[in-house]
Amino acid sequence: VAGKILVGATFAESFNYGNIATSGPHASGISGDNYGTKLKCGNNAQIISSTSAVGGISGYSNNSSIYESYNTGFVKGTGSAGGISGNCAGACVITDCFNAGEIQCSANSVGGILGLSTSTSDTVTNSYNIGVVKHNTNDLSFVNGIIGVAKFNDKHPDRNVKVEYCYYLGDVAIASKDYVDLSVGTKNLTSLEMTEQSNYINWDFANVWQMGTEGYPLPILKGMPFNFSMAEGSILNPYKIEEENDFAKLMQYPEAYFELADDITVTNTLTISNFKGNLDGKHYTVTFEDTENGLFLSIAEGGTVKNIITDGDIIGAEKQVGAIASINNGVI
Repeated sequence: VAGKILVGATFAESFNYGNIATSGPHASGISGDNYGTKLKCGNNAQIISSTSAVGGISGYSNNSSIYESYNTGFVKGTGSAGGISGNCAGACVITDCFNAGEIQCSANSVGGILGLSTSTSDTVTNSYNIGVVKHNTNDLSFVNGIIGVAKFNDKHPDRNVKVEYCYYLGDVAIASKDYVDLSVGTKNLTSLEMTEQSNYINWDFANVWQMGTEGYPLPILKGMPFNFSMAEGSILNPYKIEEENDFAKLMQYPEAYFELADDITVTNTLTISNFKGNLDGKHYTVTFEDTENGLFLSIAEGGTVKNIITDGDIIGAEKQVGAIASINNGVI
């Protein structure tokens, strides 16, 4: 929408729906550089840069503020990528914001809300992230649910980034540096907890927030155009496995999220291999009737299968046979 927002300027009620791809730094759906204030903005498109400081709302922020804004788009950069802002410097404030898009980075820090903080006193409050946050090298010291990295001169350990009343989905850490002050209400929530208003402590549901609809049952910003539904197969809207034939979806979408919705009897040998997704059995029972193997021929690295009860008879023709998996490189 804008290349640069100057000091003292306010940019309000602006929304981007067009994909952006650039070879330059400081890229976002609303403005590349932000030295002013952004209020009630949203990015709903893909933002990709081959360099650094890439965000849904702001690429690079300096002595600036971002209020009541959101990102649902895919954001990718080589360094400092974030759902709201890629890089913050000079006492930036991000409050009442959320990210629902996937954020990727290949060479530096990546966070659900803010990729990199280089300021003495950045503040992130009353915000949440449900987007997948990935670093292409799998170096988790650069990957975090709220702020990727808080980077300071070690001679100034008193320079704290404030992360208050923020919530994120998943098991990643809040920030990889000890300088981040986590003393007030910031934590990891389960997918069910993310849909319950009572878990958002100290949030203003009278004036700023409201709970969303069935397609997006999480907090959304009041008075903002928002027409986004969680894709089927995502962590908050997993594919339901209700009968034997539904297991075919695990082969069709091997990196998606699934959950059992009932006890299931398996009469035909399953051939699901290289599964990289997540299957939650919800403590239902899968009963095998003389099949040649269990649920999976193989679970790949990154795949997770949990909370499943197995029963029945498996007549294995292979050397390696297991009720859950014949070969497991993931987590059971």
